[in-house]
Amino acid sequence: VSCLSISRRALQQLYKTQEESESGGGLWRMMAEIEYLGRKVQLLLALSESGAQGESYVKVIPKEMLSIPELDYMSSSMSPSSSTSSSSSYKEDNVQEACLIQMKHLLQQMEALPPSSSFNEEETEQIQSTYNTYLSTLCRLGYTTEADELLCRMEYTHDVKKTGEEEDVKMQMTKAFPNVACYNAVMHGYASTNFATTKTKTNAPPVPITTPTASTQITASSSSSSSSSSRSSSSTTRSLLSRLETRYYKSNYDESLKPDAISYGIVLHSLASLGYAQEAEDVLDKMEDVWKNGDHHDGFVRPNTICYNTVIGAYARSRQPNAANRAESLLRRMERIHKSKLNPDVTPDTVSYGSVISAWARSGGDDIDSAKKAEAWLHYSMDLYKKTGNNNIKPDSISFNAVLDAWAKQSGKRKSSRSDTSGLFAAEKAEKLLLQMQELRDAGDSNIRPCTISYNTVIDAIAKAGNNDNDDGDNGSKAGERAERLLRRMQNLYKDGNVDVKPDTITYNSVLDAWVSTKKFEGSVYTSPKDEEDRRYAIQSAERILREMEDVYEKEGKAGGVIPDVISYNILMDAFGKSEEDGSAERAEEILRSMEEKYASGHYDHLRPSNISFNICINAYAKSGESGAASRAESLIKRMIELTERAKENNEDSSSVQPCTISFTSVIDAISKSGESGAAVRAESLLHDMQVSNHARPNTVTFNTVINALSQSGEKGAAERAEAILRQMEEMRQSGDMYVAPDTVTFSSVINAWARSGEDGAAERAEAILRKMGEHSTGKNNVNVKPNTITYSAVINAWAKSKQPDAADRALAVLHWMEDLYESGDRDAQPNTFCYNAVINALAKSESADKAQRSYDVLQHMMSAHLKGNRYARPNVMTYSTILNACAYTQGTHEEKSLAFKIARLCFKELMQSKYDKPNNVTFAMFLQCVSRLAPRGDSRDLLASSVFQECCSLGQVDDAVLRSYRGAVSPRTYWDSFGTILNPNQQLTLSVLPAEWSSNVKRRKRNNYQTRR
Repeated sequence: VSCLSISRRALQQLYKTQEESESGGGLWRMMAEIEYLGRKVQLLLALSESGAQGESYVKVIPKEMLSIPELDYMSSSMSPSSSTSSSSSYKEDNVQEACLIQMKHLLQQMEALPPSSSFNEEETEQIQSTYNTYLSTLCRLGYTTEADELLCRMEYTHDVKKTGEEEDVKMQMTKAFPNVACYNAVMHGYASTNFATTKTKTNAPPVPITTPTASTQITASSSSSSSSSSRSSSSTTRSLLSRLETRYYKSNYDESLKPDAISYGIVLHSLASLGYAQEAEDVLDKMEDVWKNGDHHDGFVRPNTICYNTVIGAYARSRQPNAANRAESLLRRMERIHKSKLNPDVTPDTVSYGSVISAWARSGGDDIDSAKKAEAWLHYSMDLYKKTGNNNIKPDSISFNAVLDAWAKQSGKRKSSRSDTSGLFAAEKAEKLLLQMQELRDAGDSNIRPCTISYNTVIDAIAKAGNNDNDDGDNGSKAGERAERLLRRMQNLYKDGNVDVKPDTITYNSVLDAWVSTKKFEGSVYTSPKDEEDRRYAIQSAERILREMEDVYEKEGKAGGVIPDVISYNILMDAFGKSEEDGSAERAEEILRSMEEKYASGHYDHLRPSNISFNICINAYAKSGESGAASRAESLIKRMIELTERAKENNEDSSSVQPCTISFTSVIDAISKSGESGAAVRAESLLHDMQVSNHARPNTVTFNTVINALSQSGEKGAAERAEAILRQMEEMRQSGDMYVAPDTVTFSSVINAWARSGEDGAAERAEAILRKMGEHSTGKNNVNVKPNTITYSAVINAWAKSKQPDAADRALAVLHWMEDLYESGDRDAQPNTFCYNAVINALAKSESADKAQRSYDVLQHMMSAHLKGNRYARPNVMTYSTILNACAYTQGTHEEKSLAFKIARLCFKELMQSKYDKPNNVTFAMFLQCVSRLAPRGDSRDLLASSVFQECCSLGQVDDAVLRSYRGAVSPRTYWDSFGTILNPNQQLTLSVLPAEWSSNVKRRKRNNYQTRR
């Protein structure tokens, strides 16, 4: 601002002291005005780039310095032709463009002055400075191509003057010598932009020079980097550097043309910013070689710390394979150079070490070792600082935050057998490092300043870890508590005057996510009372955090930085939707309505519900299984369509709320899960509406969901209709519509539809489709229809559900088929626990007298496969329960029943001793059934059954089925004696009168209302 003020006063002094009629005075006035305008553009650009800080600067700058007299000047002084040609080149409120056009006009006036035979040294320097100013201003405003053309013209004019080939050259132009500053300005212009954003002649002021002749145009075109718009900015900067080097050599090593650190730095920066790390390192290597091996003329510039840091930073940003290793190698080279004192300009600093830390932090992927490497380098630089006391290598907040981010990225990993590779381990490391930062800050280290971003990163890591490591069910709630503790610490620090850690919207949203990011919200077929209690507590805590956000916003408004946004409400809605408790979907919809009301009030103009908000709510109804859920989901999508149409009528943006494919598919899913009469027909109808309307286009998942609705419906002919949809999809794919190409899920769903149909020949139809998939998968364009474990399992299940005499044998044959394919290398055909269990179920349902033995043989085969490395073939509690079912219902001779009972006792004992699983309520009920049906009556049977029941009580697995089975397995006296003084003589035996701990671990199966009615 001071510089601009001085140049304005100097300009005013020129107006007063020099006459317009004097050619010298006129030239100086024009040059002074050009310098002033150039500085004004530089100031205005600096103000615009400094944001709010720039706005504060504007308040103290004299208004006349930011006025737009240039526009008035142009309208009165420019010729009609010039004004016309430039009128489309700027907007009236664009001062910078106006300044540039006036500079162009002044330069044209300069060249129109009568030529002078000689200039003194001061005049020559000022002419050079004037052209440099104009050229730099062109580059600053994005007209780099025109600046390059001007540079070419300067080169041409200077060369003509030297050779004397052309006399008709403006004398003023002969003093505009292209020096290193000119080249640096143009190189910087190209490096700061790219050809997609660089302005061209069509919307820029014409270059104020006489156009060269045809022969000259060829020369200029061949040397100008703008001759090909397809050339990248990095190659252009290198081309300009090459031009500069060539002129330097040809000028007999003129110092004004000697490439300097800025020249090479611009090229390095250009390459680095575009991610060309290896190319940047090549330039650095060239600088090293030239400096080490060349003479004093060749040694343009020594590589310095900035050059090395630029290349290391390029590797840090590139995410290329081995990038972190390359960055580390360069830093090691810097350390060797510094230690050898060969180049005093190369000294590793905080940026050097921070860039290597960043390189390792960004190289993460699924490898947690990258985070370990990043932290190791952080500790190394910290130890080096403590050892040397050199503040130039002291780690800063940027380095610490990079390591925090590295650990946060690893916190989403699933629980691993190695404790030091799990997401929970990563989150704990991040939190520990944050505490270290805070301790250093509290100890007075001003270089380490944990900020809001630091805390937000750690809170997010805790939330991710809570969603992936809580197999034991505890870490989910702990994640919310840990995250909220960090929030409270931020609030306390901010109250104490630490403005760097003020909580913001992201902070609160991350805490919200931490409270509800637990596997207890992922949904399960079974749920325990403890799980339900933890879910309720987590949701209540999340609601409390959201209310706190609303309170802060009501008190402080947007200036407070805590703005409950769509994401905040979506997180809470999603938690309700995933909880699947009674009324949870209605609660999610209440939150959606609340968002709509707040948005309509005008106070929450940022809270317009998106289609994601509606989709969450629709999905909540789809998962709830409650009566009327499907109808509520349908009403929501109608609401979305209504809002979309209203927005279009009001010429408002409708894309954010317009129902998408996911919206319709979720409604179809809700219909398919409702179990309501006619659900399949409604799903098919909605699919048809999608096909004929323009709201959303159905995709493969949509079709698959409709097929699943048919499969779930149990309606007669549903499987046939499902297969018809499959044929429709195949026809659409063959016509070129890959958006609905059938995949493995499609075929598996149709197979499942046949399996559930119970129709004659259903299993044969299912297996026929499986074999058809095998034929499809051999084609080049049908890799997405290759059968997988789920497909084979569906066919095995179809045979298990069929009533054909050979059903068990056919199911076993499919299993052997899978095993053969898997052993031959087909990983998609890997048999899993479900496959083996389905075969055992088929055997259990058969009338074979030896089904107990055959079921046990499958178990042995299964255990053998698991021991050989198939970790997905491990027997579970359902495996043993199904074998017990086969034993309990064995029909045959006394010997065959005795064998079945022996197998039952053996299986029960194995499960009791298993380190993988334990008996549940179903297992105890089935084993007691075996005792009741297979063991001879007497004291021994009573004693066995009684001990089993006591074990069941101690494990908290007693339910109604266990009580019924136990009553049938023992004598009445033993049965009533088992309850001792718990019951009064006139009391009816029900679970409610028994000790609660006897049933504490029974996982209640989630059933929707339709299933309950049935």
